[in-house]
Amino acid sequence: MGQSVSILGICDVSVGYGSPEIPAIIHDLANCDWTGDVHLVEPDEPDRPPPPGRPQTYRRSRIDACGLPPQSLSWTRHFIFKSAQIANRDKPDVLVLFGGAIFPVLSLLKEKPASVIYHAYEQIADLPAEALAAHKALLGEVDLVTTPSIRRLIHDATYLNLWPRAVHTIYNVADVAYPDCPKTEERPSDFGLVWCGTLDRKRTFADFFLASGLEDIPIDMYGRIVDTGGLEDAIAALPRLTHHGVVPADALSAALARAAYSIVWWNPANSYGHLHLASNRFFSAIQKGTPPLCAPHPQCLEIAERYGCALVMEDWTEEAFVAAVHKARDMFGTDAYDALVRGCRDACEDGINWAAQSRDMISAIRATL
Repeated sequence: MGQSVSILGICDVSVGYGSPEIPAIIHDLANCDWTGDVHLVEPDEPDRPPPPGRPQTYRRSRIDACGLPPQSLSWTRHFIFKSAQIANRDKPDVLVLFGGAIFPVLSLLKEKPASVIYHAYEQIADLPAEALAAHKALLGEVDLVTTPSIRRLIHDATYLNLWPRAVHTIYNVADVAYPDCPKTEERPSDFGLVWCGTLDRKRTFADFFLASGLEDIPIDMYGRIVDTGGLEDAIAALPRLTHHGVVPADALSAALARAAYSIVWWNPANSYGHLHLASNRFFSAIQKGTPPLCAPHPQCLEIAERYGCALVMEDWTEEAFVAAVHKARDMFGTDAYDALVRGCRDACEDGINWAAQSRDMISAIRATL
């Protein structure tokens, strides 16, 4: 390839906290010998400041919310407009869009880049009307759609009644602290659980953590509490529950490594994607050798059965969660627990790792040029 390729990435969340595949993809693209200027545009969310000391292999720009409530419709429109201004000014060779909420950026471009990549890590069918309209009008012009779940993309494409030009499946396997993610052989000496993600009574079963029968089970919780029905007070009232709030990726990575198990689930009633898809934290736990204690999401089940790396709940009920926690505690420190840890290692060595996922994705991106 002749001259180096310029890349602009636009994402709908502040990087360094969740969705680790976003900075991981941009970082790896910036280290390719065929790329030149690599620039990532992200929102400036007040509770997610730029983590200090992170490797800077690419340029980063944060767009101020100008007082608008983060993640609100008005905020999203403002972010889309400002991001499109940057794209029209920089005229990148490759535009990478992360997240469906900002997909309407394409409608504001004065000219189409040589290649448009769309990482659809959210369910398209659940997006607001404006974003859905943009997908119906412009998805056919995207050169490559990457997805963590082909089943979900098929569902979305059926809903939209169209199919992308090219598709590549990628597990969201990047470590939350990538590329600074040292391996640790140290195993937890005490039994404890960790939760990483939003805490919401409906969407993530946060009430389950308050259940009777868990009185002596310590749980460290990381993420936003978005429920306004007294959930924060209920969590604070239980000494066995420790809510750490939103923390940078390196602190989250360390917490995963310290835990005996990592709790992973979504309410499957949220959407088709929430039923089928394993979340980032499922893969992050495996990378740390921390067995997931997960609900029976099909993607989790598939990987758990293949490698023996996770303890899977019977169903999505509180009773099933309490029973799984008791089983997890009984297994801790036994050969059965050690087998789960080995299963995590086997999964990592067999392609459930970021190096393999990134290599294939970058090849797919380059093939669009």
